[in-house]
This record gives sequence, C-alpha cells and structure tokens, in this order.
Amino acid sequence: MTIASAPVAGVDLFTDPVLAHPHGAYRTIRNAGPAVYLPEHRLWVLSRYREVRHALNHPLIFTPAHGTGLLDLLSIPATGATSGRTAPAGPSATTDASAPSPDLTITALTALTASSTASPAGRATPLTLNDLETVIVNHAERLVDDLVARSSFDAVAELATPFALKTIGDLIGLPAAARPDLMTCAEASLQANAPLDDHTLRALMDLESVFTFLTTELTASCTPASATPASATPDHAATCGHDPTVHLLKTFAMPCVYTIAVGISGMLWLLATHPEAWHALRTTPSLVAAAVEESLRLEPPVQILSRTTTRDVRIGDTLIPAGGRVLLLLAAANRDPRKWPDPDHFEIRRNPTDHLSLGLGAHSHLTATVAKTHLRAVLGALVNRAPALYLDGTPRRRITSTTRAFASLPLYATQP
Repeated sequence: MTIASAPVAGVDLFTDPVLAHPHGAYRTIRNAGPAVYLPEHRLWVLSRYREVRHALNHPLIFTPAHGTGLLDLLSIPATGATSGRTAPAGPSATTDASAPSPDLTITALTALTASSTASPAGRATPLTLNDLETVIVNHAERLVDDLVARSSFDAVAELATPFALKTIGDLIGLPAAARPDLMTCAEASLQANAPLDDHTLRALMDLESVFTFLTTELTASCTPASATPASATPDHAATCGHDPTVHLLKTFAMPCVYTIAVGISGMLWLLATHPEAWHALRTTPSLVAAAVEESLRLEPPVQILSRTTTRDVRIGDTLIPAGGRVLLLLAAANRDPRKWPDPDHFEIRRNPTDHLSLGLGAHSHLTATVAKTHLRAVLGALVNRAPALYLDGTPRRRITSTTRAFASLPLYATQP
C-alpha cells in the first residue's frame, strides 16, 4: 500500500485544542489503522499497543539515531564550552531503547555517589539501589508530613517538582542553585518531538545555554578538587569528564527529574478525582505499587516519541518507506482496547506493568526503577497519613506539544 492508499487521519495533533484534550484525536487515529499517515506534517503514526511496542523493541529499524524528534536542527552541545558548534542530536529527555549502553551512566553515577558516601573504614563507597530507596522514602515522608500538616498544597510546586529536584540533584551532585534549570532543560528538550511551533520555539530558545550551564556546574562539582581524597583518582576524574557528564544529564538526570515530577502530579490528580481508589489504598496499602503502574498508564509523562525508519517497513497492509518519520503515540497505545478492557477507566487493581509510558530497553529500566521508587514513596507516605485526598481548586495543565503535565494542581489532604 502506497502513501496515496494508506489510511489517512485528518487530525492535527499539535493544535492547542487537541493538545489540551488529546484522547479523542488519539482514538480517531487508533481506529483508522495500525499505521496512519498525517499529510499535514508528512508523518506516519503508530498508535496501537502492539505496533508501538514493536517499534520500541526494534531500534535498529525505528531509530532515534537521526534525532528523537521532528526537529533535526535541535542539538545539545557535546561539551560544556560554547563554541558555536553543536553535536548531533542525541536522546531527548525521555527513556530511549536505542540510547548508548547504560554502562557509562552507571559508571558516572557510581563515581558521583562514591564521592559523597563514606564507609566505616573511611573509603568512599557508591550508593546501592537499596540505599537510594531509603534516602527517597525518608525525604518523601518528611515532605509529606509537612504538607499534610498544612492540609492545602500545590502538588506541582510544593511536592512533585521540589522532591524530584532534591533527590536527583543530590544523587548526581548538582548544586542547588542549578537544579531548577535541570527541569527547564528536560522540558525544552522534549519539544524536539514536535514540529517547530510557538510552544517549541519558546521552549528551545535557551536550551543550549541552559544545558551548557548545567554541564559546567555538574562537571565542576565532581572534579578531583571537590572530591574526597579517596575518590580523587584518575579513574574518577575521567568518569567526571565532559562526555560522561553530558551523557549522565541526557540519559539519566533529565528523564528522571521529568518523569518523577510529572508522574507524581498525574498520579495524584487521578487519585484526587477517584475517591474510591484512595479508599481502596487506605484499606489495602499493598496496592500502592499497582496504583503507580495504573497512573503511569493513563497519565504518561511523555505522550509522543519520534523515530525514523532505516528501511522499508510493512505495518499491516501499509508500507512505510525508509527514511520516514514515525510518531509513536505512547498515550494512545496505553489506552488501546485491544490490550486492556475498559482502557479509559482508572482501576488500581489492574497493575499494568507492561505499559509503555517509560519506554523499553536498558536506559528505560534504570530510569523506570528510580522514578517508580519516587512515586511509590510519595504515594505510600500520603496514604499512611491522609484519610482522604481532594482537589482544592481547579487544576491547570501546561500546554506543550509532546507532554501533558500539570502547571498547577491544588490539593487538600485531610488530617488523621
């Protein structure tokens, strides 16, 4: 089947009305066929669970190597220097199945955490995931204690965002003053998955300068001069060089911070608007992990990814040519009735651990593990402390081209 005879959807995914309420458009595209052509943007779209999962599982065919977004012009600097030259576009602030091996990210994290954690013998030791979980849970409980004592709070400004920036900022050693820029950079880089529109232009205006600043700050924070003597070795210095720092920011810190902050606010919005689910969690706290998975399925931090085909690919009766730009609608795939019954319903007992919200692959596993630990920690702390959770005003969405985050989410948590 050629482009002329392929299923076509007369839907513009990037208009403000659709961005504000996308699921009707997603349903139209999903019903049109397994692979649909959008002539206005000259894009192919995969929106059904089976096809999106297949594309994520085959990064050599559906590759992000030519840039994960629709803007080939977007590049993030390869070093901390502003030389006017940019590196080829790398993975944006989202999990990516075909990103470089996670070994470099893990090595950089090990060196950074080792510089701040001493063993009884006085030697620096890296944090384990169990150590990190303890830190995350303790911080979540302190933060939630304060918020529940006040009852009314904004879940975005006073919980989700500061929690993510604090824990990930501490983990990678980013100075506190630079941490808000980490969120700014993560949000801006995600706009690479959208056409060049007003939202994209506003987000990308300062991306290079902000990323350069973050790279410089993080590199300075983990140089041998600022490290403990035990960690100030040539290997540590090499690990903290510019390339590993950029890699760490792009493939771990940025996606983690964004996923945590947006994931928490989406989860709490669902629970505040579904009191029966909150009651079920209070009655059966063991459902917290399942509730996290279900909230990520319905409210994925990233709605859309972009890929490029490396060869002709047949999806159903449709042939997508080599070099074709393909949008993967994660949010649509997560609500595919072919995969889940009653997919628009929030059911915390569903436990959909195979949703696609956090991507697939090694980097996805690392980001997902850390992000889900944060969501479980916050939800567990709130469920243990607040008999009920309600909206305390009108939530406000942030309209962007590839995400659907909250700008404000006023909540009221009742006290025991």
